[in-house]
Amino acid sequence: MSERRDRAGEHRCTAGLRTSVLLLMLAASVPLRAQLSAGEVRLTVVDATGLAVAASGTLASDAAQTRRTFDTSPEGTFIFDRLPFGVYRLAIVSPGFAPHDELVEVRSPRPREVRVVLDVAAIATSVEVVEQSTLVDAHRTGVAYGVGTAELREQQSAVPGRGKQGRVPQLDPSGTKAVRSSLQRTGWLP
Repeated sequence: MSERRDRAGEHRCTAGLRTSVLLLMLAASVPLRAQLSAGEVRLTVVDATGLAVAASGTLASDAAQTRRTFDTSPEGTFIFDRLPFGVYRLAIVSPGFAPHDELVEVRSPRPREVRVVLDVAAIATSVEVVEQSTLVDAHRTGVAYGVGTAELREQQSAVPGRGKQGRVPQLDPSGTKAVRSSLQRTGWLP
C-alpha cells in the first residue's frame, strides 16, 4: 500500500511538473510571436561618390498607422526597429541635396538594408531686369541736356498769363561752351 502511495505522489509531482513546464513554454512563446510580426530597416545615406551624408526625414505607413521622424548619424546611418509589416514611404532631405522619396517594404523580421544615394540639388538662380533710362545717347554726338522737375517748375513761371516772370536759362545749343570749360578744368586746354 505504501508503494502505491509513493507512486501516486510521484505521478502527481510529475504531472505538476509537466503542467508547469507547459505553462512556461506558452508564456515564453507569446513575446516571440509578437517579435516575429515586426521588422527592422537599416538605413544608410550617401552621396554620389559614396561618402556618408547626415540627413533627416520621415518613414510613414498609413496602413500600419506608423510615422517616425529621424536624423541620421554623421556616418549617414539610422535603424528603424519594431516596425509592423507593411509598405512605408521613406522621405529624406539634406541641405545641398535634392529631396529623396521611395517606398520600402517590410515583410520579414530579418533586417532590411536600405542604401539611399542623394543627388546634388539643382542651383536655382534668377535675374531681375529693371528698365532704367540710359546715361548716354548712342544716336547723337554732342552734349545731352536733361530736364527734371526743378527745371520744369522754373519754366512754368515764364508761361504767359501766370503773372510771374521767371528767368529762362540760356543754353548753348551746340554744347561747345560746356565741353570747353570741362576740358579747361581738367588741364587739357589752356
